[in-house]
Amino acid sequence: MEEWGGEPEYINVGIVSKTICHHSPLEEASRKLYYYYNSGLFVCYSGGCQNSVFDIFELCIKVMKLQHDLEFDLNDAVRWIAQHFQLAGRETDAPTVEALDDWKILASYDRI
Repeated sequence: MEEWGGEPEYINVGIVSKTICHHSPLEEASRKLYYYYNSGLFVCYSGGCQNSVFDIFELCIKVMKLQHDLEFDLNDAVRWIAQHFQLAGRETDAPTVEALDDWKILASYDRI
């Protein structure tokens, strides 16, 4: 959140930051984007988000569109987060065509 310009502050239930989910870091933004430890979800209380409850991957998708004009899907967001936090996976054999169809289905969801 800090890297995206949210200026996060730790509070007893989680984190509060600027509404980077629908405001550019250069814009004046309220501090109504909350991350809750107990659920692992973000909630935007400003009324500017169509879906006001989302996870880190949806936040990444929103921020990449808003700040960099990039169209990320779930797969792109997972890769970006993993690379940013240096979370390495392991290489395996290429997935079967059936497994690839599963990713297409998951990519069509608007919200996790």
